[in-house]
Amino acid sequence: IPEAVEAKITDIKIGGVSILDAGGDSGNSGDTPSDGRVTLENDAVNISIEFSSLDFNNTDRIRYAYRLDGVDKDWVYLPAGKNTAFYNHLGSGSHTFRVKATDKNGLWSPVETTLEIYRRPAWYESWWFITLVCLTLAALCYFTVRFLMKLAVMRDNQRFLESEELLRIRQYLDSKKKSSNDDDVKFDTMLLERIRKMVDDNISDPQFDVNALAQSMNMSRSTLSRKIKAITGLTPLDYIKDIKLEKAASMLTNKTVSVVEVIEALGYSDYKNFSRIFRSKYGVSPSEYKRNSREDEKPESPEKQ
Repeated sequence: IPEAVEAKITDIKIGGVSILDAGGDSGNSGDTPSDGRVTLENDAVNISIEFSSLDFNNTDRIRYAYRLDGVDKDWVYLPAGKNTAFYNHLGSGSHTFRVKATDKNGLWSPVETTLEIYRRPAWYESWWFITLVCLTLAALCYFTVRFLMKLAVMRDNQRFLESEELLRIRQYLDSKKKSSNDDDVKFDTMLLERIRKMVDDNISDPQFDVNALAQSMNMSRSTLSRKIKAITGLTPLDYIKDIKLEKAASMLTNKTVSVVEVIEALGYSDYKNFSRIFRSKYGVSPSEYKRNSREDEKPESPEKQ
């Protein structure tokens, strides 16, 4: 039959400093465990609780066990000779610490000693701060929902405008005649500028034909042919040739560029074929065009001036 041994709380230390000593500098409120309750400040860390059965004749035979409700899942059993519980940091609020001991025969006493530990909450753990955070989060959620709803409405409106724009572009692409409508004129200009850019970017590629142009424009060949014919009166192939010939004429005005270099830059491999095409547009051969451009740049003689 175990003896009714009571384990008493002998000391409580914060950071190695006892809070039970009168005048201690731990910042404690001065409460002692005589009434089974102690109060800790919110910055209390490295908390050690010492206990003893006060049976100093059998210290090597008496063991202790302790638990802190809500922290320790089960009793923590100490070996003989150990009588200290250690906690690094406790949450704010009330905690119940329990300790029990064995008698000199090693039988666990049915008597438990309890100590109520209250740790004051920090400012960020206070009810007013938590309330303020909750209100702030609620307001943030409210304005976020409102913003998302407005964003959804704006997206719906944008989709509607885009659908109207896509319909307008489709009508423009399906038309077979040149229109004087302002929107159609704008589309014509944008289309021709993009075609010129595509041809310029691939000016030296001999394989860049009408099919390649249509693919780079994300259009079918028939649609591209219809629109170029309606705007310029030319077939896509003739329009590509015109762009290349305009580029050739511009390059021939450069004194440092030869006719052969111009032909290679434009992706032509046959001089005769290029010369024939160039003559059909400008009425002279590439060499004559280059020579004439040089003569036009010569300054007039003093007599003529």
